[in-house]
Amino acid sequence: MAVAQALLRKVASAARGLVVACGKIAVLIYEGVGMASLLFDLALSAERMRAVYQGRANRILVQSRDGRRVSVPAHHFRPFLTHEGVYGCFELEFNQAGQLLSLRRLG
Repeated sequence: MAVAQALLRKVASAARGLVVACGKIAVLIYEGVGMASLLFDLALSAERMRAVYQGRANRILVQSRDGRRVSVPAHHFRPFLTHEGVYGCFELEFNQAGQLLSLRRLG
């Protein structure tokens, strides 16, 4: 975690542009680069995901590896749901306007 934070500080100091995207999500975007991403680890049991299917929850709050919190619509995690739940390292990609472009599991 400390290594990731140090790297983020180094990148932030070298960045030519800083864009606040998607409301409260601050994302570093270099000039000329169209996407920003957040990495996070997720461990949700099948029991916890059941709340989504029962209509008691429709968003999942995740914390990125650099400490930012993001509320993601739960339906984006359906492709990754197994009998055990949703587990793994994920990457969210955003465009410069802060719109979600993709969610993918890295491992």
